[in-house]
Amino acid sequence: MQTLRLLVLGCFLLLGTMPAQGRVFLQWTEPAIPPATEIGARDVVVPWAPGNIQLMKTARERGYRVFAEVNAANAVAAADAAAASALAGIIVERDSNVPGQGQVGALIVRLRKSRPGLSILELDPGGKQPQIRGGMVVKRNGVLAVSSPTQQPWVDSNVALARFEQAYQTGQPPLYSFRWDLTDPLEQQIGPRAADYELAVAEAGAMRSDVILPIHPNLQKALAKWEKDAWREWNRVKNYLRFYSDQGGQSSDPLADVALIANNYDDTYEAMNLLSRHNILFHVLPPSDVAAQRLARFQLVVMFARPAASAAHALQEFSSAGGTVILVAQHGPCPWDSLPAVKTSDGSRYQVGRGVILELSGPVGDPDAFAVQVRDLLHRQGSLIYLWNAVTTLGFVYKAPQAGGLTLDLVNYAQEPLQVQVRIKGSFPNIRYETPAHGFYPAVTPDLENGFTQFVVPHLEIGARVYLDFQSEQPQ
Repeated sequence: MQTLRLLVLGCFLLLGTMPAQGRVFLQWTEPAIPPATEIGARDVVVPWAPGNIQLMKTARERGYRVFAEVNAANAVAAADAAAASALAGIIVERDSNVPGQGQVGALIVRLRKSRPGLSILELDPGGKQPQIRGGMVVKRNGVLAVSSPTQQPWVDSNVALARFEQAYQTGQPPLYSFRWDLTDPLEQQIGPRAADYELAVAEAGAMRSDVILPIHPNLQKALAKWEKDAWREWNRVKNYLRFYSDQGGQSSDPLADVALIANNYDDTYEAMNLLSRHNILFHVLPPSDVAAQRLARFQLVVMFARPAASAAHALQEFSSAGGTVILVAQHGPCPWDSLPAVKTSDGSRYQVGRGVILELSGPVGDPDAFAVQVRDLLHRQGSLIYLWNAVTTLGFVYKAPQAGGLTLDLVNYAQEPLQVQVRIKGSFPNIRYETPAHGFYPAVTPDLENGFTQFVVPHLEIGARVYLDFQSEQPQ
């Protein structure tokens, strides 16, 4: 290990400050690498190993910010070498499903305190390749089972992971990695298509998350040899890297209708995943953050953790003001227990002030039906966003830099062009959208009615960003 540290010393140069969100780290393992100016990305992740020292040096000389991906056992040595040699940073793989917890979480806290000038990032390796699937294997009560079919295609996304990360991981945006799901022998040999890389970049960018993008070894070799076919495909990916690396001051705090209060990722994953598939915008909160002021911006609260006394009073206040609360298999004394209860097929219903509290007697058995129930409850009040002709498309809404405006990111997991109809809460007479490959399209003509804006995005292939402005002037 001492030899490894000595070899690394002097090989790296600190290169500027890091963007706050939406970074794509290219995972590179082959000894040759084209210049950063040609690849279209600045951040490269190299596995921490003695055999990769020359690759790290070469990548630095070719204009990259080089990060070493390490496990907990090598994190201290890597941090020492990085601090002494101006390495851009290290990325430490987590050993727990909960961000900021486990031995790695405590280790990163110590390393950040002792080396404040060094970028030390925590990695969730539990991401998945974004794609359309026919089904999924899930864990219920410790037993693996195939998920039940739904009316929609199965969107394999990282939304649940990213939203949980945003709640529990402090000091950095969500950062995850994934492996390519290459089952066909030809895919295994040639690697993913350009569209697959584009979708992975678009998803992370739309979520304002960071991702380690694994570059297939054969593509790495072909790019390093300047093969025309490989570069023709990669130039398509570069459009996405460029588009999503320039967030243009976009907000990283997503808007949402639902506050989802949870402290166990595995127990709530399937419900979160189905909520996202139905384009129900949710924000995860730790149980300790349940306060009336925090809940006021939401329409509906889903509670997967047992509420403490203060949280129960906050839920009652939220419901009294007109909000809807769903408690999932959480029993115990609550302030509304003295109110009349209406028994339902799956629990009890309380009328609390102008709102409702629903207590489900058991866990979510059918996450798709649960998501539909949440969607129906939201639509009575008017959800923030609704999409038509978009069963393979997810939307993400953020406050825009201009006062009163919104930004809508759309990601089509089917990777086939389609026309998407959007309804969004608010009146926005000025709407434009752009895509990584095309740039800006002509302005969209919306219909404004009853406090909602409805419009059509004529062409969505993979990723698009829609700008909604309440001003009538055209944006520059």
